[in-house]
Amino acid sequence: MFDLLAAASSAPDVSNEMMGEMVGGLLIVACGFLLVFAIVGLVFLWLIYSAARVADPSHQSMSPGLVWLLLIPLFNLFWMFKVFPSVADSLSATARDRGHDVGDAGRGIGMSYCIVVLISTVVSFFSGGMNPGPEEMMAFNAVDGITSVLSFVALILLIVYVVKIQGAKKIILASGN
Repeated sequence: MFDLLAAASSAPDVSNEMMGEMVGGLLIVACGFLLVFAIVGLVFLWLIYSAARVADPSHQSMSPGLVWLLLIPLFNLFWMFKVFPSVADSLSATARDRGHDVGDAGRGIGMSYCIVVLISTVVSFFSGGMNPGPEEMMAFNAVDGITSVLSFVALILLIVYVVKIQGAKKIILASGN
């Protein structure tokens, strides 16, 4: 992207005004992507929160409102290890108490998600300080590829987790009090 901007700025027929419009357009697109990611993240949090609220208070290992602490950057890397298993365990215990079997209600998938996110974050953090020269460019691209694959795996695990807890929520709501 920067090569494109550098080439565009050195071209004789590109004015500063046109360059400003290109940068402005890129910023608008980037903000749009960030907004979409934020909305999708909030939807996932809402689904987890709504499932946590269904569990009987006697089986809740944490207050459902504490799910929203996942919005705190860096703290969420620790907190997700509390939220994901707690919500699944609460739903599983509530369903079992009502005579239904929902298995682990996604606990294993949720823990897998947490581990993959943590690994992806650590790999991304330690590669972020690299300023690759021509020799290191292949390694840098490999690290980017690894974090991309891990992020995709994390997204799939998150979707499966949410489907599982929503399934457990549906069973609990169908069983009534």
